[in-house]
Amino acid sequence: MMKYLLLFCLAPYLSRSQEVPTDANAIWDSVADGHYQECADEFGIDRAIGRDFLRNLYLPDTRAFHCFLRCLYKSTDFLNADGDFDIEVVVYKAHFLPYDLTEQCITESHMQPDLCDRAYTAAACAVSGLSGMDREALKVPRN
Repeated sequence: MMKYLLLFCLAPYLSRSQEVPTDANAIWDSVADGHYQECADEFGIDRAIGRDFLRNLYLPDTRAFHCFLRCLYKSTDFLNADGDFDIEVVVYKAHFLPYDLTEQCITESHMQPDLCDRAYTAAACAVSGLSGMDREALKVPRN
């Protein structure tokens, strides 16, 4: 009886869909909209996958996608000329990201010497932090 009561109490949390807040998608689209096509074309990825990675919680773990994100972050001034994230620019433009999560993701990403991998690490950290989804699960397409 006790385990059924525990299951009943936990059900709302277990069945919760993992997604980022709706306003996060709208804000991100307004920041990156003019850059999706250019970066997708440069690295040969499907524009829809690049445009909707936050909405669909899908970040392909491929070199092309890693570099697509680097291109996007450079185009939006999230990455400076030295390849370092500018935390003030990130939290100003992507104001749906909490400062502490942004700081954590930037710190973690700077362990990557390769700029494409750095961009992917930051994105995976941020999307995982916003959605509550495991980073490994973000590598799998969701229907």
